[in-house]
This record gives sequence, C-alpha cells and structure tokens, in this order.
Amino acid sequence: MMRREAGGKRWERLARPPALLDLERELVVLRLYRGYLPPNLHDRPLLTEDDLLLGVHALEQMLPPDLADALQSALLRHPALLVGLSMFSWDHRMLLYRLFGSQALPPGSLAVVEPGGQQECGLWEEGRGLPGKAPLRNVFEASGEVLTALLEAQGSGGRTS
Repeated sequence: MMRREAGGKRWERLARPPALLDLERELVVLRLYRGYLPPNLHDRPLLTEDDLLLGVHALEQMLPPDLADALQSALLRHPALLVGLSMFSWDHRMLLYRLFGSQALPPGSLAVVEPGGQQECGLWEEGRGLPGKAPLRNVFEASGEVLTALLEAQGSGGRTS
C-alpha cells in the first residue's frame, strides 16, 4: 500500500494499512493488479487471472478484513471511476463482479475507455456484462495520454472543460 497526502508530490510505502481511513473524505485508488514500477522493476501481482478463475471471490481474501469491509462499503455507496477496464475482457468483468457482487454500480459512476470503441461504449451503456445488468450512463472515451493531460491540468489548478 502507498499513500500520498493531498497536494503532496511524493508517495510513501506503508508497512500496513492505516489505522484510520475516512472513506467519506479520502480518495482511495484500488489497483489490485500490480505491474511495472517506475524504474522498470516488476512487482509480484496481488491478483492474477488465475485467482479470478480459481476462486478469489471477495476483497476479504486479498486484504485485512476490517479494511476490506470498509472499502467494500464505500464501493457500494460512492460513485466509482473505472479506468483501464474493458467489457471485452472476461477478467475485467469478473473483477467488477468480485467488487460489486450482483449490485449495480453506484449512481454517478464513470468508465473511461479507449477511443474508437463505439461497441465498447455501447456495452457499458446497455449494462451488458456489468454487475446488476444496470446501464452505466457515464462513459467517456479518452486515450491514456489525453487522460493524463486532463489529470495533470486538474492537479496544477488548471480548468478543463
């Protein structure tokens, strides 16, 4: 686990989950897949495709129970920002089911998908493959470069439209 204070520039690695986590005020980025780190080191994955296939069924199997319960509760109450997921990928659909169960994504949730995928957007908007089979009305197409630029503009106090 890593943490960065609001407005801070550096991430710090945590030896254990924080004792206090105010999920009503703090932003949590849940990234279960690990991958390449900045200096091109590779970190062991926390969740693999095999785990999804063979039996990881809930956050409680990957995180301490208290933290998993708090995150699960927040996931079901607050809008989710889904980046890097595709309805065409079975492991992405399974991950959504593992996180949300049979409940629909919370109102106001947003999916950011790669450009040129009208069919992809349609699957999200129709709710096909999503938990609860409920449509997701907020689907935004953006390449990684465009999304990075938008986030950097927001982080520097710039306004985007």
